[in-house]
Amino acid sequence: MVIAPVQTDKTKESMIEVVKEISDIAGSRPISGEEYTSIMRNMTSRLAGRFETLAALENAAITSINYNLPNDYWSRHGANIRALTEPQLGAAAKKFVRPGEIIWVVIGDLKRIEAGVRELGYGEVIKLNADGEPIN
Repeated sequence: MVIAPVQTDKTKESMIEVVKEISDIAGSRPISGEEYTSIMRNMTSRLAGRFETLAALENAAITSINYNLPNDYWSRHGANIRALTEPQLGAAAKKFVRPGEIIWVVIGDLKRIEAGVRELGYGEVIKLNADGEPIN
């Protein structure tokens, strides 16, 4: 999942950059060096607060059930993340990151971004109202 708050007038360009980054990570430029170090630091430093709310605990329990995770999955989670090497991360990205299967949810001033988004040709554009119902 990519969340990218951008300037309205840069929506199209930002979408192009996101596709480039995702494509690079999945192929020609795997995560390495300082980028890898930064990601690993971010992933592990936030583990301590991962279960500080009841909702977070509930979500972990539901995830455990839905994916049939072993009972010790969450107690080993941090160590498993820290053990992940650059080549392993690159191999996983090639396997699981699929640039051609991106589903976009673009939120913004329709009048200012629609034409640019359509020009990209990334797929069917479906406009929704605030309740998530399709509009013309």
